[in-house]
Amino acid sequence: MSQKLEKVVSSNYYFTNVHLIAVSIMSGGGSVYEAKHCASVLKDFGRRTSAPVYGFGEDALMGAGLVLLTGLNKCYLNKHTLTGELGQAFSTFGYKKVLKKNGIERTTLSEGNLKNRLDPSEDLKLEDDEWVQGILSQRAETDSILANRR
Repeated sequence: MSQKLEKVVSSNYYFTNVHLIAVSIMSGGGSVYEAKHCASVLKDFGRRTSAPVYGFGEDALMGAGLVLLTGLNKCYLNKHTLTGELGQAFSTFGYKKVLKKNGIERTTLSEGNLKNRLDPSEDLKLEDDEWVQGILSQRAETDSILANRR
């Protein structure tokens, strides 16, 4: 999606005398990476044309839709727009005891220090827990952006 958008806006043939870029967003989720890239492409286009980029939330905005909306210059939501929380969760099953009880041994061969993170057949390592917490804590940054751009 973001590559198609980039191709369209990179061609100045279609766009002359741009005063405002309005983006209507309705999303039940999707790729956060794509959303960030789309926002970047739109804002770059806005800078080139000296036009602000406004985002309008439609019926539903979840995950990546909220990320796209908050990545623009200004965002607007109707009070009835269904918005999802920008949160993450990580779940895993620790089945080390089950494997041991049933006489099953698991072996992993890998190259690199971080290739065997969060192995459910091993106890959770402190560094893995801290790594996941670091990823999950990035939500506060996105919440702050959303609050400032409303």
